[in-house]
Amino acid sequence: MEDTTGIMPVDSALTGGRLHLLQETADQWTPYIPHDGSAMITDILTSVCILVIILSIRRIVNIIPSLLSCLFRWKEAFNLEYNLKLSRDRNLVFFILILPFCLMSAKFGIYSPEFMSGTGQLPTLGIFTGIFITYLLVRRLLGTIFRPGEMDGKAWSAARMLFPTFFCSATLPCLAVAGILSYTGLDDSTIRMILIYVLTFFYLVFLFRKTQIFSHYCSVFSTILYLCTLEILPTGLLVAPAIFL
Repeated sequence: MEDTTGIMPVDSALTGGRLHLLQETADQWTPYIPHDGSAMITDILTSVCILVIILSIRRIVNIIPSLLSCLFRWKEAFNLEYNLKLSRDRNLVFFILILPFCLMSAKFGIYSPEFMSGTGQLPTLGIFTGIFITYLLVRRLLGTIFRPGEMDGKAWSAARMLFPTFFCSATLPCLAVAGILSYTGLDDSTIRMILIYVLTFFYLVFLFRKTQIFSHYCSVFSTILYLCTLEILPTGLLVAPAIFL
């Protein structure tokens, strides 16, 4: 009797001169893909940043009211500098957020000049981190050289430290937005544009508040001169490669 199932008995399979065995097709197995070491290092850095932020949550919550106040009133920058504990916490949070900001920028391509295209995830992070640290050093150098003579020490300190304040104000919501949108199914290019809009908003508010501080102590001409030297110049040096290179 013929077996309609198509499966031969064991004795027939072994005695017919041929061995009838099922063969797996190519689509029944997945080839081994080596793990990306760069991605693993980036994941480790991301995990470390998350842990450090969690451990610093008390300091972050402590400075949030001052960060929000500086968005609406320029004189709040003075109150923040007068409070030694708040200013110390703000400075610490600023340094803590540098690496998460660089990780976020590298992941979503917020800063993506042509010469960085095609590089791996880890090299992109390293290049951007170096560029951003250079940007911070240039800002500090220009602030040391071109300190306005019309401003007293407290006013100059409030104006100079306004950047760390707004950096924290911008980075914290951007990290939250990036984390939430990563689980919504949006592509990285859309998330990138949203983050750029958020950062641009905070930067424009930062320039406006700093203009208010300078204009209160300096002439209109000096305000424009110092803003161009201390803000527009270093920011232009940072953005120019992303546009022309």
